[in-house]
Amino acid sequence: MMRLTGLHSRFLHALQKPSFGVKTARSVLPLQEKLRLYGTAQPDLFVKSPRPADAPVQIAVIGDSGSGNGAQAATAKLLNTLHQTTPLDAVLMLGDNVYVFDREKAEGKTSSDYFESRLYAPYKALYEDDVKFYPVLGNHDVVHGEADAQLAFMGSPPFYSHRIGPAEIFVIDTTLYLPGYGYVPKNLQPSLRQKQADVQTVWLKAALKRSNAPIKLVCGHYPVYASGDHRVGDPAIKTFEAIMKPVLEQSGAQMYLSGHEHIYERLTDSKGLPHIVLGTSGRCAERPIQSRHALSQLLNNQPKQHHVMLMTLHPSGQMAFKTYNTQAELVDSGVYETPRPKPNNKAPNNKRP
Repeated sequence: MMRLTGLHSRFLHALQKPSFGVKTARSVLPLQEKLRLYGTAQPDLFVKSPRPADAPVQIAVIGDSGSGNGAQAATAKLLNTLHQTTPLDAVLMLGDNVYVFDREKAEGKTSSDYFESRLYAPYKALYEDDVKFYPVLGNHDVVHGEADAQLAFMGSPPFYSHRIGPAEIFVIDTTLYLPGYGYVPKNLQPSLRQKQADVQTVWLKAALKRSNAPIKLVCGHYPVYASGDHRVGDPAIKTFEAIMKPVLEQSGAQMYLSGHEHIYERLTDSKGLPHIVLGTSGRCAERPIQSRHALSQLLNNQPKQHHVMLMTLHPSGQMAFKTYNTQAELVDSGVYETPRPKPNNKAPNNKRP
């Protein structure tokens, strides 16, 4: 059971309930190629994490960031400020990394027209300082059929794992699971999409169980649980929950991170697993929440609020987090004490790709 200590919250809706890089799935790459996975980037473009496995690492988390407006600029400024005071090892991007708005579509623009200005330029100083970026595909990243191009630009496969010091991150493409929810890749037939989703699920289960990392973070765009408006009355959500719930509970994950809902929310499921929803780095809540999720412990859906989470991950398995708004005000913080993973039967593999 996971324990949350040191909790801080200054916003409304806080319920103080007790809460108890890049490594690809090389074993499934041939099958991925047979299925013609739409991620075309070369896994070898990923570089090793700069810190040894026995040192804590600093990871920033952003979601729904690619708006190209003042909100994204403020998020990038906060990232730079955090990096100056607490040097970052990596940034997790939880999807919707590039938006194309209606006025831009009317001008004939596509997402690839904004890769430079929305994926690179805001974070140029961090890239130049060797901070690693790990992207998740969101629905807006695949809607125009340009997921291939974005993955190639970022040097990323569509799903992968990577060891960053004491942590291993597991990135999945959740758009494969919800063909009727939001958008889907235009270049995928339903049967092929289902095969890809099945391959990804098998890989995630095996990779989580195989990992000997003290901390295992699973990252996807769609939340398993959340209070946002996207989830109201959509039966596909229950389907996604039914797929992911047993994977997360039975495979040793210590946290699930997601975006999509334009809120910041922290939830804890029935097994004590924390779920973080952060979809406000470039967007914000457009309307009041209709229904608060029963598992919700803290919810920030205030308008014009944009967020960045800073995680400090220790070899002991401790996960400390601080979430800031772009005014550099502390929104939420705490420390999760995670149990050490059970030793694998196989000899540990501490090599990084």
